[in-house]
Amino acid sequence: MLSFVIAAPTAPTITPCAGAPWPPPAECSVSTIKDLLAARDLQQISTIYLDSGTYALAQLEEDGFNLWRSVALKASPGAAAGSVIIDRSPDGLDDGRVMMVSPSVNVWLEGLTISGGFARSENGGGILNRGHLTLKDCLITGSHAFGAPPTGGGGGLNNYEASASLINTIITNNTAQYCGGGVWNDDGDKPAGTAFVKLDATSKVHGNTAPSDPDIHPPP
Repeated sequence: MLSFVIAAPTAPTITPCAGAPWPPPAECSVSTIKDLLAARDLQQISTIYLDSGTYALAQLEEDGFNLWRSVALKASPGAAAGSVIIDRSPDGLDDGRVMMVSPSVNVWLEGLTISGGFARSENGGGILNRGHLTLKDCLITGSHAFGAPPTGGGGGLNNYEASASLINTIITNNTAQYCGGGVWNDDGDKPAGTAFVKLDATSKVHGNTAPSDPDIHPPP
């Protein structure tokens, strides 16, 4: 069932996506994966608030939740830390990454747990980032990238010719068969240094697994 106006004095007014007048509001709130997918496709919506719960992406295309336009996905105001989870495959039976950020778009993720990705013969088990990505108060965990080089890199996050900024965000317990169990910064055909991840003082990439540079490849 879709939600509510949040009453906290500093919180924005949130309007359900379903049945919204046209043009839709700049902000909306969702509580099901169906409504999350619908909200993603409404270009006039700039911020999508996710209610507490697990958004299971099983049976989506291999690229997972494709963020093809600039948008912010945030935990709803008042949601408990760690209570908004985007999981590719809660039962562990579905292949594919959790999400992809398309080239040239700006995506802001806040207060989310990203988990359960399995990129087979691909890179970026949790997130394949080809645009401009900011993660605030997020956890990327429990995702995997498997394949022979040049695939199998970036179990948690693969920045391909792209950059990501981490603010109070943890990337941990991800695996890669090739390199960068946590993060792989892949310049592709661009100049060296095009792909990078920037961590603030409260962010960490640790406890990941890969034969080469288990946390960040190449090392910062």
